[in-house]
Amino acid sequence: MLFELSVALRYLRAKRKQTFLSVVSVIATLGFILGVMALIIALSLMTGFQQDIQQKILGASAHVMVYSREAGSLENYNSTMEIVRSDPAVLSVAPVVYGKVMVYSAGGADGIIMKAQEKKVTELASKADPEALAAMEWPPAQGRDGVILGSDLATGLRVGKGDLVTVISPEGLLSPLGLMPKIKKLVVLGTFHSGLYEYDNSWALISMQAAQRLFNLGDSVTLVEARIRQIDRAAEVSERLKNRLGSRYEVDNWINQNRSLFSAMKLEKIMLFITIALIVIVAAFNIVSTLVMMVLDKNKDIAVLMAMGSTSRQIMRIFMIQGVLIGAAGTVVGAILGISASWILDHYQLIKLPLDVYFIPYLPFRMRPQDLLLITGTAILISFLSTLYPALRASRINPAEALRYE
Repeated sequence: MLFELSVALRYLRAKRKQTFLSVVSVIATLGFILGVMALIIALSLMTGFQQDIQQKILGASAHVMVYSREAGSLENYNSTMEIVRSDPAVLSVAPVVYGKVMVYSAGGADGIIMKAQEKKVTELASKADPEALAAMEWPPAQGRDGVILGSDLATGLRVGKGDLVTVISPEGLLSPLGLMPKIKKLVVLGTFHSGLYEYDNSWALISMQAAQRLFNLGDSVTLVEARIRQIDRAAEVSERLKNRLGSRYEVDNWINQNRSLFSAMKLEKIMLFITIALIVIVAAFNIVSTLVMMVLDKNKDIAVLMAMGSTSRQIMRIFMIQGVLIGAAGTVVGAILGISASWILDHYQLIKLPLDVYFIPYLPFRMRPQDLLLITGTAILISFLSTLYPALRASRINPAEALRYE
């Protein structure tokens, strides 16, 4: 193999009469560099985008949710929590109250989701001002229930700490005039910032007791939420809990709720890989043309080698090694440039995004080791396949014919 490698390296070195071949080799290498670099940047973008959104969604929502199939609320939720907590995959459990309300102030109005704050399952409360969380006690010290608004929601309503907002709940009160909506004034204790526009613009947190009173739930809750050890096993845990809880309960999970979003992102990642991989395939054609011209130029040299005892397999390996070296050099340099560019784009947050359109403020770039192995492996495999025809052609040269007119 050392013989084949030394000859392949010798052929790659430029001589005066081989300048054109050298230029074509450089172009083929540049094609691999650009292709691998583009693939790494593209997959880093899709991976970073997916991971960032997933992290923010899981920070604000539970992994597993348990609802009542028969009623709109869970009355005996303590027993339900015990069953959920007994599963070995569950880390923490908490009762939760959700509800849609209309909120308005002097600065504007909006329909939002009101949630009773909890700290065991989601990280939403940890994103709020500590002083605001401390002030959200029961009974309220200020004599009026408090609320923590999403940062963008507070900006849209033009309210700040200490201001009043009016909340209208669809769970109305029965009066002589019929069913009347429940109206309640809340004092703004502060804001939270989850980093996900959907939550920061349309969610608000209140205490459990205030939420139960607002939605006329008494001592019941809307659902029970759980956090599990391995998020990718949420569907398995959900099915297990559903069998234990019985038909009166419905169990959902974060994967099912966001299936369409992550399925679309996965498909986009695959299509992006296939599309940009065409750049590497085009570069492979340059390797084919380079080696074919090399075989034609070295026709007599190959014949001399075969006349001196070189076998057809050795001749094949010379040109296969030559093509793989071109592809490997382009792959290594392209990988270094792609990883460096991805790090710079992510570290300095160079590509900003409008929050009212996308979930995140800038494009993140994250390269997973398995993606890097996939890209480099694919590029080297393509370079290897591109050497087969020229190498086979070189091995079939007849020394007698090639040296006849020498």
